[in-house]
Amino acid sequence: TSAETRQRDQDRVRIGHRVNNLSKIFLSESRRRIVLFLSTGPKYQSQITSELKIGQQAVVRHLAQLEEAGIVRSWVQKSSSGIINKCFFHDESSAAPKESTG
Repeated sequence: TSAETRQRDQDRVRIGHRVNNLSKIFLSESRRRIVLFLSTGPKYQSQITSELKIGQQAVVRHLAQLEEAGIVRSWVQKSSSGIINKCFFHDESSAAPKESTG
């Protein structure tokens, strides 16, 4: 039906936008390095800054872009001394396209 055709076309456009956005995200070497670093396990923003030698403001900006794209996830963690830190991790499940099983 025409409704199904319209829906299929809208789905294709949405997928095309997502692929285009992911392509733009990974044009940045810093973002690629951050994702690779986070693939080894959760990290604090300060760890990313110091280990990768990327400025704090740049790390904040890159993490926000990666989180918005669904490649990185975060949560807030309170230490025993009361300091609140934001932890980040690479969410492979949402970044990679789903493989079909059938």
